[in-house]
Amino acid sequence: LTGDRRGEWAAARWDWLDDSWAQLQIPAAHYKTGRPHVVPLSTIARRIVAWLRVPVSGNHLFSSDGGRTPIAKFCDAKKMIDDLAQRYLGGPMQPWVTHDLR
Repeated sequence: LTGDRRGEWAAARWDWLDDSWAQLQIPAAHYKTGRPHVVPLSTIARRIVAWLRVPVSGNHLFSSDGGRTPIAKFCDAKKMIDDLAQRYLGGPMQPWVTHDLR
């Protein structure tokens, strides 16, 4: 939905969002070029952000421990998607990698 790398979104923090949630502002220290990067968010991306729970004990947008640490184990998530797709489609999906989701 944004064209950005999964690692950038895995590291994304609530305080990187602007007040209207129209942009994610990645600080220079967290972007590969060493310069700040602004990601405009589409309507669908803003809906996903609005759907997320505000973390209880940390600041990460995507986290499995209340926001303390960013999500990880992308290969586990891919396997889960593959398994669900096979169950619902009645056979395996075409080969794909998580990078395809960009």
